[in-house]
This record gives sequence, structure tokens and C-alpha cells, in this order.
Amino acid sequence: MYYSVYTEKPKAKQVNISASVIINNQKTDGNIAPKVFVSDSFISLSIRLHFRKMAQTTAHIITIEWISPEETYYIMDNLLRFEKGATKVQVNPHLRIDPSTMKLGIWHVRILISNILVQKVQFKLSTISYFKESR
Repeated sequence: MYYSVYTEKPKAKQVNISASVIINNQKTDGNIAPKVFVSDSFISLSIRLHFRKMAQTTAHIITIEWISPEETYYIMDNLLRFEKGATKVQVNPHLRIDPSTMKLGIWHVRILISNILVQKVQFKLSTISYFKESR
């Protein structure tokens, strides 16, 4: 199934990708949403992508869709480049937070590679105690 903000349809290709995701040092295994307590200026993901069938392509666009409890979307697109024949890629995107506008509750994160949904994870944003230092 294809999801994306892009209107161009990608060419069909057989690339099997799985992802293991850690949100602010909390694993996202299973259906249990990890609780996240933000005390820094961003929420961080640590994503390990595993390509089971490597295509000849050595670059993909990774799209991270952060969806707030009020269904506000924060979208990041980055170009992934890796060695030909590689089967694992590590990426660490960060969502900069603003404690005055960020909403507590269940967040969803969708990870897309070249417009193909690879994984959807959720986490519960429980507290935000980040205060910007004034200079």
C-alpha cells in the first residue's frame, strides 16, 4: 500500500524492508506504546532499516510522518544514500519540540521509504518539561 504526500506514483519494485525503532531510548516492540517523557528540546528516533532484498538502487527517500493526538502532521523527508549491496541503514531523525504547542497523548509515527509504508509505531507523550534557556 502506498502512502505519501507526493502525487507521483513510484515504480513497482520488490524491496522488502523492515525497521526497528527506538523513541527517546524506549523500544517500540509489540502493540504497547512506550511512554515518553521529554526533558530535552527534541524527540528522537533511532531507526535501523533492514533490506532483505537489496535493489540496485543505492538511494531512497525516507519520509517520517509525526502525527499528533490532534492529527497535526509534522513531515520530514531525507535522502538516504548507502553502499551498493548494503543491507542495513541507521538513521536518527529528531523532531524539535515547542512545549507551548506540543500536545500530550498518543502520537503516531509513520516511516515510509520511497513512498512505501514500512512501519507505523505509536508512543504516548506523557510530559514535556523542557524549558528554553534565556540568554
